[in-house]
Amino acid sequence: MALRDAGVTARIHVLGPIPPGDLDTAHAQNVEVTLWDAGTYAAQLRERRAAPPLAYRSSCKNQHRRHALGLSVAAAPAALQRFAAQPEYLLAGVFSHLAAAEELDSTFTRDQLAAFQTATASFDPAVERHIAASAAAMLWPQTRLDAIRAGIAIYGIWPSRPTEAVMHERGLALVPALTWQTQIVVIQDVPAGNIGRLRLHVSHGA
Repeated sequence: MALRDAGVTARIHVLGPIPPGDLDTAHAQNVEVTLWDAGTYAAQLRERRAAPPLAYRSSCKNQHRRHALGLSVAAAPAALQRFAAQPEYLLAGVFSHLAAAEELDSTFTRDQLAAFQTATASFDPAVERHIAASAAAMLWPQTRLDAIRAGIAIYGIWPSRPTEAVMHERGLALVPALTWQTQIVVIQDVPAGNIGRLRLHVSHGA
């Protein structure tokens, strides 16, 4: 909402769940919401559709074997077709996440991509498909599909050391685009064997 208040009119997609109490506001501001289950949350979107009676601009998230947030592979094809046919939703996209994309040779990543492509094969080309975050976008070109979600790389930070090594060989360098500054309050000697009990305390300040 801060972005909308600042005059940003570009597409905004919230990748995680929006609390039911905020759905009316999201709808009014044309914020793209994520359909992450075919039951309770999908019903809440239908019930809270506020005036004007426009469809929620929605993307659907599916998951593969890791039991993360999203529709299971078994449930995804039927649920996606159901969402696409319901007037309450304007299905703008469907996405998932590659859990092992930092690995240079990953059968799991190939399986995830294949399952995702199977689940979305019959969709209208206008429905945007994306599954690649920073590491996948760099290491696995076949995962780029219609869009990518560059996250940590935007800040100039490598997703993993293997990713950095491979991309350096290909001539890509990232430059850190942020800094973290603080003040040292105290330095203590810690007896050997106690390192696992250390905690970092961060206070918010100017």
